[in-house]
Order: sequence, then C-alpha cells, then structure tokens
Amino acid sequence: MRQSLQSQVDYLTAGASLAATVISDTYAPTAYSLQYRFRRGETVILEDATGDTSAGSWAVAVAGSATAELTPGIMTYVAYATDTAGTIYEAEAGGIPIRGNPARVSRSQSILDAVVAVIEGRADEGQATTALGDVQLQHMTPDELTRWETFYRGRILAEERRLRKSHGMAGGQRLLVEFQ
Repeated sequence: MRQSLQSQVDYLTAGASLAATVISDTYAPTAYSLQYRFRRGETVILEDATGDTSAGSWAVAVAGSATAELTPGIMTYVAYATDTAGTIYEAEAGGIPIRGNPARVSRSQSILDAVVAVIEGRADEGQATTALGDVQLQHMTPDELTRWETFYRGRILAEERRLRKSHGMAGGQRLLVEFQ
C-alpha cells in the first residue's frame, strides 16, 4: 500500500467513526474489491472499502456505533483484496490504538452520582433505591453516605490514573524531588 490505513490513523476513540482513504499501486479499484476486518478482543467489524476508479483509491469507513463498545488497547486489522477470478490476497495488515469511549460512564461513577444525589436531597427513585451491600442509599445514615462518597471518589481517581497510564500519559501523581 502506498498510503496505508495505519499511516493515516494515529488512534481511534471508541464511539467515534473512522474514515480514511488508502491508495494501492498493486490492488487497483478497477480489478479488485477490498474488505477490511477489524478485531479487538471478541469484537469483529467487517467493512467493504469503496473504490474510486478515477482516483485509484479506496475509501474505508467504520461507523461510530460499531466502535462504541471497544475497550482500550490495539485493534488489529487485515485488508483482503479479491480479484475478479475470486482469488483473495492479503493487501495490508496493522494495528490501531483504541482509546476509551468518553461517553461511557463507569459503574463507580454512576454509584458516586447516586450517593451525591442522595446526600444533596435531589435523588430520583432509581438513585435512592441503589443498594450497596444489602442497604439502599435512602436508608443510610449521613456518615455512611459520606464514607461511600469518599470510597467511590478514590476508586474513580484510580480508574482514571490506570486509563491515563494505559494511553502512555502521566499518572496524575506528583513527584517531589529535592536537588542539592
């Protein structure tokens, strides 16, 4: 591939769509069809590339709805070119880093939201009846609610720190150094 998919896509955020144009001197749209198979864990996405015979290129597109549940990590892909006789060739293979879906709310965050809503007196029926252990939030004392709030705030910070590290970003902790 003269212009591969991997050379154009630095990363993909889960829930976002992917659109790229690939150019191949070997597998021209006039003589081949092209299909991409994306895989992340158990999730497999099949997409036929659309050939542009005048430009000699392929348009590759994956809808955001297809990527919404992908977990952070590397999504591998293989592009298969099929000629008019039905012979299949591996045209390209690679991997695209996947970042977490920012619209996805973790269980810890939803529990924290419910605890805070009960503390502030604005909880709806679903939040008030959320149970931690065998006790619903609406039946907890203010001290218990405050302890759960502190616990879940810490848990969310740990999740965010782990996610940042998995993306190669800073962990969010301060490092104090004393120079002499």
